[in-house]
Amino acid sequence: MKKSHFNNEKGLTLIELLGAIGLFAIVIVLSATALTQAIGNQEKVSHSISLNKEMNLAINDLRNQYKEGMDKICISDVDIQYTFENVQNGTSNGNCIEADPVQDTLSFTLTASNGNNQTEISTAFEKKSFSYSVNRAIGDKPPNEFTEEDDISGCIFEDNTLFNKYVNISTNGNQNKAICDGEFLFMKSVAFFGGLNVFNHNTIVVNENMYVIGNNLSLSNHVKLVVKGNLYIQANEQYKPNARIEVHGQVCKVEDINKIKSCEIEINWK
Repeated sequence: MKKSHFNNEKGLTLIELLGAIGLFAIVIVLSATALTQAIGNQEKVSHSISLNKEMNLAINDLRNQYKEGMDKICISDVDIQYTFENVQNGTSNGNCIEADPVQDTLSFTLTASNGNNQTEISTAFEKKSFSYSVNRAIGDKPPNEFTEEDDISGCIFEDNTLFNKYVNISTNGNQNKAICDGEFLFMKSVAFFGGLNVFNHNTIVVNENMYVIGNNLSLSNHVKLVVKGNLYIQANEQYKPNARIEVHGQVCKVEDINKIKSCEIEINWK
């Protein structure tokens, strides 16, 4: 009779089994923690990218508002907390900045916060402005009889009016402080022989011809100039993009104010 021989193989003991289960549990916990942390980091990165995108959109919107000549520029997004700091040539008020209308540049630091995420950008804007020169032309000689004035605060001028000195019409940065409530009416012709500078939110209406001789002709944003006759210019010109200019006749460059015969070249603003 053959006898069978069995190897003496030992199985897992209870202690070893419990150890294996504990080790497996530790691996599961560590893996879950790492996975949770990875998901959290991914969400944080995603929120940060989204915040930066919203910040760039806000900056671009503010830049467009400023370049179009708006004195008060605002952020419309109310879901994100924005803070203006280091504002130059303006004052901050909540999600808005009141820009100095006399200045052509604006700089600031903008901070955006959304929960635990925060980003910051320092930037500077510049308004659109343009000037040009054209070949000089000749036009109607101004009337011989002018009433000489030195004070623009008369508001309404019934005769042909002459200003020999430089005329500066300003709102002092506040429309409520504008002289003549920002409206000036010339019933006949007017000549500015020392140049003319008009700041924001002023309107000038000339029923006949207008002459700007010497120095500068400068019209800021939100200035309205209406000339029902011709406009003659012997001055450097600068017009902001939101200046509204209506000339019912022609706009001419003048070479010699004493030898004007007829206007031959018309200037068109685009």
